[in-house]
Amino acid sequence: MINFGIIGIGNIAHRVAKGILCSKKANLYAVASRNKDNAEQFQKQYGAEKAYGSYKELLEDAAVDAVYICTPNSLHYEQIQLCLSCGKHVVCEKPMVANSEQVKELFAQARKVGCFLMEAEKTDYCSCPNKKCPIHGNCFYCVQIHRGHGGHLPYCMFEMVNERLAGLASLTEGTLKSYMSSLQNVYLKKLLHAFFVEDEEFVKVFKYSSAAKAVHHGFVGGLLEHTLSVVKMCDYFAANYPVLNRDLLLTAAIFHDIGKTEELSAFPENDYTDDGQLLGHIVIGAEMVGERIRKIPGFPAKTANELKHCILAHHGELEYGSPKKPALIEAAALNFADNTDAKLETMREMLENNNSDSEWLGYNRLLESNFKRTSPL
Repeated sequence: MINFGIIGIGNIAHRVAKGILCSKKANLYAVASRNKDNAEQFQKQYGAEKAYGSYKELLEDAAVDAVYICTPNSLHYEQIQLCLSCGKHVVCEKPMVANSEQVKELFAQARKVGCFLMEAEKTDYCSCPNKKCPIHGNCFYCVQIHRGHGGHLPYCMFEMVNERLAGLASLTEGTLKSYMSSLQNVYLKKLLHAFFVEDEEFVKVFKYSSAAKAVHHGFVGGLLEHTLSVVKMCDYFAANYPVLNRDLLLTAAIFHDIGKTEELSAFPENDYTDDGQLLGHIVIGAEMVGERIRKIPGFPAKTANELKHCILAHHGELEYGSPKKPALIEAAALNFADNTDAKLETMREMLENNNSDSEWLGYNRLLESNFKRTSPL
């Protein structure tokens, strides 16, 4: 009989617990949450023997044979390392980690300590035959299957994926580049190319940065995910309001938060740097863009100023950190898109991470409202 411990008790943990209870060879021995009361409630619901108020306590329990990790994706890498260092076998909710280098490192550690490690998957394997792009004819292999509703993405929305990288971050980057290639303005395309094609170090940092310390998209890859969401909304605005300069708006959307690559330190710290505290990502981002613009011969001064204005004004109000309020329709549209994605992601994270049975979740300082779950229809 394998004694399982579960760390992180969100929605997935409930399904995992039910599965363990159905097994004749596994026992739900312990659960751990950062909130001891929540852990004890989960323990009572599923009949676990132990409940802990920290993950470390669970891992120090010698009776725990294996750990199922159900925490947010951005925490998986460090938590797998910790579990293995404590001699625990690990099953981790997908995606296990952010890239293949981390996968190789973790499996090397698992072999060294003699522990089992796997990413949770319902099937033993997935059949992924090689395909050819019907447009370009390039052979490629499947790196992710995405199930959506009511839409289809053509093959070439995703560029060929570097096999050293993994999953969503790579595909999202490819989608972002597809928007870049759709622009007409040669100077804006050169500027984007200078960051996202020529500067490999910047691309690496950008892909793994968060969009915030704690408010929204505060996880590995959060900056890229947030940026793509804002770009998609801006593209929608441009299609429905022809008065908008699409090239300017989408370029500004791609660049609007690049200052966060220097405002926040890398994971696991993900904390404010000195530059972040003194200048903030808006000013840092405008300076980064201005520096690259000066290296492109003949870059139009008006275009440069309008692009930097959109970046400086994207928070919309002076009290929200923007040194300028929107004076261009593109700057206003960018502010709407940025605010919408940030607020909806904040709400999504709040709803997903709250394990309370109550419909009312309490007052949220950022949203300035007492928030309630939507009633089922």
